[in-house]
Amino acid sequence: MTSVHPTSEYADSAFRIISRRLLPLFLIGQLLMNIDRSSISYAALQINETLGISAEMFGLAAGIFFIGYALFEVPSNLVLQRVGATKWIGILVFGWGVVTALQAFVPNGEVLIGLRFLMGAFEGGFTPGVIYTITLWLPSAQRGRALALTLLAVPLAGMIGGPIAGLLMGLQWLGLDGWQWLFLMAGGATTVFAIAWFRLVPAGPEAAGWLPAAERAALRHSLELEREAQALDPHSSKSFLHALRTWPVWVYTLTYFTICVGYFGTFFWLPQIIKKGFASVSTLENGLLAAIPFVIAMVTMTVLGRSQDRTGDRRWHLAALGIVSALALASSLLVSSHVIGFAALCIAIACALTFIALFWASPMSVLTATAAAGGIALINCMGNLGGFVGPYFAGILAGENHEFARATAFFAGSLLIAGIIPVFFKGLFPSLSDIARRTELVRESTEVAEPRSIVADPR
Repeated sequence: MTSVHPTSEYADSAFRIISRRLLPLFLIGQLLMNIDRSSISYAALQINETLGISAEMFGLAAGIFFIGYALFEVPSNLVLQRVGATKWIGILVFGWGVVTALQAFVPNGEVLIGLRFLMGAFEGGFTPGVIYTITLWLPSAQRGRALALTLLAVPLAGMIGGPIAGLLMGLQWLGLDGWQWLFLMAGGATTVFAIAWFRLVPAGPEAAGWLPAAERAALRHSLELEREAQALDPHSSKSFLHALRTWPVWVYTLTYFTICVGYFGTFFWLPQIIKKGFASVSTLENGLLAAIPFVIAMVTMTVLGRSQDRTGDRRWHLAALGIVSALALASSLLVSSHVIGFAALCIAIACALTFIALFWASPMSVLTATAAAGGIALINCMGNLGGFVGPYFAGILAGENHEFARATAFFAGSLLIAGIIPVFFKGLFPSLSDIARRTELVRESTEVAEPRSIVADPR
């Protein structure tokens, strides 16, 4: 038997194993969550007329989801820390799957609004719960890639969700309309996945029987060093209450709020924007057109996620994405061609979505322990209030004639703020080299204080 110190070789091997065993499950969960929450945007092509829902009421129904999301997100993730990711996240997934299916039988807009609120309450804990879970499994240097891979589900949901919704909307079967089949099929798929989640996701690295002992030890060593290094960060928060009193948390919150206002405000109205600009398209063609910005986002998230990890830069990646998104959205107002305007709109959505995917690596490297569960949830919770403000204000500004110019200008300004914040707050968007320097200081102090630990390699 050979005795070796935990090495980067084992850490890289652990990442490859986790990428095969866990990240696909995180991706599928994100995929179903985004399809379920966005189904209403496609259902609106039929349900608004069927149930007599006005533009303002639709905006409220789309946006009220984020009120439930915000109210229950922080407590949900504090519960997650106590009972474990496997059990709690599985319950949340099952809950929103059932609620999604129930939307197929709403008699009016008021009941739809209530179910959307309840769906938000269940979904609120999932994304920050997954983000927190990633911090338990992977060190900072690998979280950017893991998050980018997991959040590829968001554009993937747009790519496949639109065409699938277009097909389902054309159904008339067993006395149910297309929008009803859309909700039933989306909710049914999610409840099946929830059952699989309980069986396939371990409580943590120590409980993962499929992770070899050497990889588990290397992972434990890396995470312990990183937690000690985070304690040296002047912006680091040690507890949830301390996180509430720390100004960086609120800067992150403002950043996420403004990007969500611009992204969700545009996203939930996208099928109706397409219908207004291209009046002759069918529901299937509408879904295919709505998938285009997410195809672009798949590319930008993959390329820029790797670029962020390769260069170590986070600050300028985010700044560029926010500013380009704002300029593209604003330019869609200035062109007379619907085709060119739609192309600019696609670029704006893709850049905003990529910003959201890359953003989380920064607060994850600052918050620790309970602050990681509660602080990340707080940022996501308050930021996602932008998901309410965006669609609801769009409904008010668009009016019954569905004129989106004022709403689009408002969203462009919000995206611009999100892009400018990283420029002025360099310390809150640390590079990987900054994190590596802190980790090396801890490594050196640890090796001086006590002999290097030895880990047996069972292989």
